[in-house]
Amino acid sequence: MDQLRVLHIPCNVPYIQKIQKAGCIKIVNTFNTPNFSWLCEQAKDSAWFGTFDVCHIHFGFEFEAIETVRAALHILKKSAKPIVFTIHELSSVHGVAQGLYEQYVRMICDESAELITLTDGARHRFESKYGNGFNLSVIPHGMVSNCTSVVKKTSEKKVALIFGSLRKNRATLTSSINLAFAGTDQWCLRLVTRPFTEAQLQDCVLQSVIGLHDKSSLCIETTLPMLDSEVAQTVSDADVLVLPYLDAGHSGQLELAFDCGTPVVCTNVGFLSDQVSFWPSMFHSNITIVNWSDGRNWLYQERLVSAVKQVMSSQHQQRLIHERAEFRTTEHKKIIMAHRLLYQRTMNQT
Repeated sequence: MDQLRVLHIPCNVPYIQKIQKAGCIKIVNTFNTPNFSWLCEQAKDSAWFGTFDVCHIHFGFEFEAIETVRAALHILKKSAKPIVFTIHELSSVHGVAQGLYEQYVRMICDESAELITLTDGARHRFESKYGNGFNLSVIPHGMVSNCTSVVKKTSEKKVALIFGSLRKNRATLTSSINLAFAGTDQWCLRLVTRPFTEAQLQDCVLQSVIGLHDKSSLCIETTLPMLDSEVAQTVSDADVLVLPYLDAGHSGQLELAFDCGTPVVCTNVGFLSDQVSFWPSMFHSNITIVNWSDGRNWLYQERLVSAVKQVMSSQHQQRLIHERAEFRTTEHKKIIMAHRLLYQRTMNQT
């Protein structure tokens, strides 16, 4: 078969479009993000299962009843559609109980022909928990968005950026307050997040953050889901991207910042440090990793503020965009081939 047709669940994963190549891999998702309930509904249309060869699962499964996910996996197996599962996180970044999250992961792993983790560190931790009886490959994130065409900002005032949402695995609010007070006339903090929910607005810490809005030290912007180009522009406009994670697996924001040539201050939790090991040493000077896991949590914010202030005072920030783009081009070819071979293996197993 010359062209492998892949159904992704969900399909709103930024980099899945980057692994599509004409005549090699075709992403069949032409609709809104499918979930497992939707997949169960397709059991009524046997012809539909002829439109793809492989089902590639990423995340979002923990938001549906485990019985629904199990039923969808059964339908795929009955229809002889092999499953590939990329394990982005070994714990839920959305606050789902760890025991329940592990039940989902184990169930999907048991039904998958091939597994993918994004770093060697993740692979080792997965195998220590679930064993090594799986077909497990390591394929890194890859490019999230094309950053070579963004227009650089002209503002003289430097900006530290916290970009994302108020997930439970991020110390976004506390870090925002501390960095806002640490800001000076020379730099400020920009917090870009999704619109706040009514429940979030009851939080007294968030109210304190909002109270600092439009001061010289803090700008808050709530935004709907952004285009890749808009995300790239926002990160590129910043002088430093701050990732104050309490717990993390792999962050596409970290990859994106390096693609944009934007220095990063991040915590040493999860697999963030592992991601850097894939990159040439020329990029390593653009990242500052804050110790966030030694149990001395009363010093965490002090360390974060200190690291950001040091980066903001630097006069020689490196913007290695073109070197990074060249590295990404070579890496991208390897990632496409790795997926192609992996998908082909699943077909040979059916």
